[in-house]
Amino acid sequence: EGEFAGALAGLETLLETATTPVALKLRATSALCRCYRYAGDLQSSIVVAENALASLDQAAVTDSEVEAELRATLAGTYCETGDLNRALDLTYARDDEPQQSPWSVATQRWARSMVLQRAGRLAEAATSAFEALHIHRTLDQPRTVARMQNNAAWLALQAQDMDAGAIELMLLESENAFREVSASVDLTFVLTTRAEYCVRVHDLETARACVEEALRLASGEDVGFRARITAAAAQIYASMGDREASMTHLLVARALLEDSGAKRSAAATWNEMAATYGALGQTDLQIVCLRAAMDLLNL
Repeated sequence: EGEFAGALAGLETLLETATTPVALKLRATSALCRCYRYAGDLQSSIVVAENALASLDQAAVTDSEVEAELRATLAGTYCETGDLNRALDLTYARDDEPQQSPWSVATQRWARSMVLQRAGRLAEAATSAFEALHIHRTLDQPRTVARMQNNAAWLALQAQDMDAGAIELMLLESENAFREVSASVDLTFVLTTRAEYCVRVHDLETARACVEEALRLASGEDVGFRARITAAAAQIYASMGDREASMTHLLVARALLEDSGAKRSAAATWNEMAATYGALGQTDLQIVCLRAAMDLLNL
């Protein structure tokens, strides 16, 4: 909800309480690392997590699942700073680490996929994503699997030799899973991915229906989320060749972001809009969006 000060205070109190169990303190550290990152304080995010990892290196026994979560969270922060080498290094187990649980391995593979995706190494990212997905399918976590299938399907969609049947099956399974539990936010992401898939296989009618439903579902969410989905819709309309609809949705997304105030998390949406404006040949507006993204990232 953007109440970073309150979240930080609560987590720090938990960490300072002597009776807090060690494993819970580590999970709180992961949350603190994320919270600092969302607040834009990347240095503090790195410091708290690196200090916690350093203390784990000296511990006789550690919880591999908690450590995997902490390392994956810190990798996300390093992605924000552009230090992808350190981020990728964090997604590999330590040489002296004992036998890991399946959940720990899946967490590492999934984090590695996210880092590789940020680095533009999409084929490798897809391999790691499918490895993580395979493990999670054995852990009886249907909602996590549904989320992972959506992201894995998107990565597979970027390949020139994509397996259209496998991608469609994964997306339909994820869509059905989220419809069953009325998970509207997750369903919205799946619908935008499915719309992109439908454009690739030239099913423009279904693509348009998916985009329209995604926009309806997003209408009741916070401004940043609505802007993100509206920008995604603009990109899909552009790839469909509907220039007018694309430009209209880009304008709406820009207005939403400008009205919502500066938030670091919005930089990705500005960047996505820049790419869409570029595809439409609107270089001046592309530059406007790139500048907005760079300002939010303090570049």
